[in-house]
Amino acid sequence: MTSVDPINGATTEGAVVDMEKAYDAIAGIAEGKEVGIENSMADGLTFSPGVYKTELALNVVADAKITLSGSATDVFVFKVTAATFGARASIVLTGGALAKNVYWHVAVVGALFVGASAVLSGTFLVEGAATVGEGAQLTGRILSGAAITVGAAARITIDA
Repeated sequence: MTSVDPINGATTEGAVVDMEKAYDAIAGIAEGKEVGIENSMADGLTFSPGVYKTELALNVVADAKITLSGSATDVFVFKVTAATFGARASIVLTGGALAKNVYWHVAVVGALFVGASAVLSGTFLVEGAATVGEGAQLTGRILSGAAITVGAAARITIDA
């Protein structure tokens, strides 16, 4: 798949290949501890470092606060078939955890939807389309094999 950047005309073939390599690398991580995550995540859940997987679509409800607690070297991996983060949902990093060590692997058939004013952290590897709602904030990256739509006043900050 090759796309053309509408601003400067550069092809994005290399970027797509890199995204697919990253997607496959995260897909290949074995579950170190088999801990399922709920289809519909309520407010107040806290996750320690590790690999989490669900065969269902992940739905983080509006206004939910999910905490990822770990050190600057700890890694969090979430493998889901699709992901929806409701309006004003937030992913909070504590204990020194860094967005660059958080990975959201959204399966081939899935898509990512980030609601208005949501505040998220991590690298989202999405084979399907990704939509970021108006005013949402993401510290990390979205790498998609399809379209990425970003709403008005949404902000994506890369965590180096």
